[in-house]
Amino acid sequence: MSFDTAIFLTHRFFNLYDFEQLKLAEKLRFVAIVAKSAEPSISAEVKAHFDKIVYIDQEVHWPHPLSYSQANVVVRVEMSSKSVVIICNDDVNMLNAGKLREAYRLSGMYEKQSLLFSNKIDMKEALKKSHILTPKFQLIDVRRYKGKDEKYYASLVHQLGSPFVLKPFNAASSLGLKIVKNSSDFFSITDPNMIDSFEVENFIDGELYHCDTLMQDGEILFQGVAKYSRPMGEFLQGRPIATEILIDETLLTKEMKKFTETVLKSFKMTDGVSHTEIFRTKSNKLYFLETAARAPGGLTVPAYEKAYGLNLLTLDFHTRIFKKLPPISITPKEKLYVGCSFFPLFDGLITVKKYPYIKSEFEMTWTVETGTRVQRSDSLSDTSAVLLLWSRDKGMFMSDLTTLYDFECITVTR
Repeated sequence: MSFDTAIFLTHRFFNLYDFEQLKLAEKLRFVAIVAKSAEPSISAEVKAHFDKIVYIDQEVHWPHPLSYSQANVVVRVEMSSKSVVIICNDDVNMLNAGKLREAYRLSGMYEKQSLLFSNKIDMKEALKKSHILTPKFQLIDVRRYKGKDEKYYASLVHQLGSPFVLKPFNAASSLGLKIVKNSSDFFSITDPNMIDSFEVENFIDGELYHCDTLMQDGEILFQGVAKYSRPMGEFLQGRPIATEILIDETLLTKEMKKFTETVLKSFKMTDGVSHTEIFRTKSNKLYFLETAARAPGGLTVPAYEKAYGLNLLTLDFHTRIFKKLPPISITPKEKLYVGCSFFPLFDGLITVKKYPYIKSEFEMTWTVETGTRVQRSDSLSDTSAVLLLWSRDKGMFMSDLTTLYDFECITVTR
């Protein structure tokens, strides 16, 4: 099957695509449907690769996806092409992408399957018949929550233990996530329109990993496993998060890959890249956290490219347009230990930007400038800087990861 037009729903990962290479190889028209608020963040270089960019509104309801009706108008116009494919790398708009594909009978996931990769309740419900462990979970009782019912909070502590997790089931990048240690933490949602988008889970005490998988026609072509330096919620408390690509194959990485394969089969995933997050407890039990039908965030795509020579976004794009991929070698030409780190924001005026003293090679990209006033990170997207590091020396690399563990790259004054 050949396509004439590729429509990108949202601008996520635009800075990591090799658009020039894709356009030369595929000879497609590129169209982007992007939020009006995102226009300043798209570089002129990226814009030049698109035949058309349409800026539209976002829905007023949480978590503010793109306006479906406005996106639908754009797709309807583009349907004058012989064939269209919709590419979406954004969890919040995954449902929109599924609905649009279904409305125009386009290839890819439709609405029902898209829910499995955007709604965390549906994910866990779908795994109940498998042997995959998930946290205990339930939707917020909106009436009791709005009434600040202390007995309700006490009943959740009884069922889930303390602390427990409060988070949106339909958002991304840990937006709105809170580790609940007392009733004040629990009754902290101030927007009444958001309450019915939240769930609670029991707190899993363990190490957090992710397994990133490339599939085509139901066959797994590549899997990579990486370890986070800490749970995502701690980033919102002002601590950096690092990801270490686990280049050495071990019993643990094999177990993570098998676990993820079972999850993806349950979700009937057949094509493209997916990102699955997994907790490993001190007793070596694996718990499913969530799966997204997209590449991993931050600088993990460049980290995999540095480690394996594979650009997951390019490969994902090829599977979406049904271009048969050749066998993929997962043995790198040169063994490198690779990781990346992203650093939070704090309330105040930025007075100093600092580089870490590490011996590994690294590239650091700043998202802020000195002299600007910033607010504390509300999600994983609110960064002060991101860093990619690599080394041939494992000992040096691990020492540098330790240095980055609590490194603060900005100084602020209140």
